[in-house]
Amino acid sequence: MKKKYLIFIISIIFFSGCKTTDKRNINIETISVSTDNNVSLNYDYYVSESILIPLDKGNNQYLSSIKRFYVKNNKIAVISEDKVFIYNSENGRLLFFLDRKGKGPGEYMNIDDIYLDSEILYVLDKYNRAIMKYNLQGKFIKKIDTGLVGFTFTKINPDVFAIYINSNISDKSRYRLNLYSLRKGEIVKKFFRISDSEYRWQYVLDNRNFIKNKGHTYFIQSFNDTVYNIREEGIHPSYYVDFGKNRTPSDFLKKDYEDIREFSIKASRKNYIYSIVGFHHTIDYVYFAYRLNNECIHCIYSLKTGRTVSFNNFENYLNIKGLNEKTSWSNFPLTNDNEYFYAVIEPNSFKEKIKGKKVSYPDWINPVLHSDKEDNPFVLKFKLDNFKNIIQK
Repeated sequence: MKKKYLIFIISIIFFSGCKTTDKRNINIETISVSTDNNVSLNYDYYVSESILIPLDKGNNQYLSSIKRFYVKNNKIAVISEDKVFIYNSENGRLLFFLDRKGKGPGEYMNIDDIYLDSEILYVLDKYNRAIMKYNLQGKFIKKIDTGLVGFTFTKINPDVFAIYINSNISDKSRYRLNLYSLRKGEIVKKFFRISDSEYRWQYVLDNRNFIKNKGHTYFIQSFNDTVYNIREEGIHPSYYVDFGKNRTPSDFLKKDYEDIREFSIKASRKNYIYSIVGFHHTIDYVYFAYRLNNECIHCIYSLKTGRTVSFNNFENYLNIKGLNEKTSWSNFPLTNDNEYFYAVIEPNSFKEKIKGKKVSYPDWINPVLHSDKEDNPFVLKFKLDNFKNIIQK
């Protein structure tokens, strides 16, 4: 039976948002976004290098949906249907496959997030309120009982995990961000208390909460316009995203709402930007998206020049002459490393896009066009260009 793919990006369905930050006494970098100057960006100006990585099927190990996607230590790690797939990031060869779902010893009930640490894989399981530890041969090593109903997590040093619980309050914590010490076996710091009002309606699924770059760990959460640098001693504001007239006022967020749907409808009517999606950070650029008037707008900020560009359309997408494409969650990056951004191309959907169109395409895209219907997705690894005077204030 032929396998079909559904590339499922968390941020497509759910919302994250912006909370006004008083930055008068905080020395942080401001990313100013104008919603009046969205441009159409030519892919030739947008990207300086494109690398295509086919994800190996191994022994018929197909990917269907992608829940989380990471690149670390020359490996690509993917969560798909409560399984973990780890590939060589250079050639896409399948290195490791973990399928230990169950209720027995050494098994997880659910995979909410993963962390790859050298030859160790950590699995965050909110139903077990624990972190499960495995080696890359699939051997179970240890269950770490945190008591937290975790949503995403990362390691900030050899001893401390940062665990984001969304609005999953428990007797262990009513705070969204928790620092858990392996050595002490307890939560050592807590940040962002969840109010009774927030608990009722502020539960959303973010594209990602933790960002790694140049040895730093950054944190962003829903309904907040500030990106924080996490350190063992605490958190420090690093970036403030200023949407100007479209920012969501803090008093609007303090009101009671029945659910996230009621909030999003009321925010949309006022043209408030309540969705910062997938904040990615390389050495030179910050890349994120936001929702406005039912559009997914991509935004890139140059750390060298302090300038931004917001765009809602790609011209000659993937250097395919004649292929224009609206910006969306499906062509938005999933992650980054220090230099590159990473997106996913689903070959069957892509071939449908260009079917019947008069286009000319570069040689590097040939593997996608000649792929089999049962092939896994391709990873697009790309580096941004200097935009050749496109980035404007």
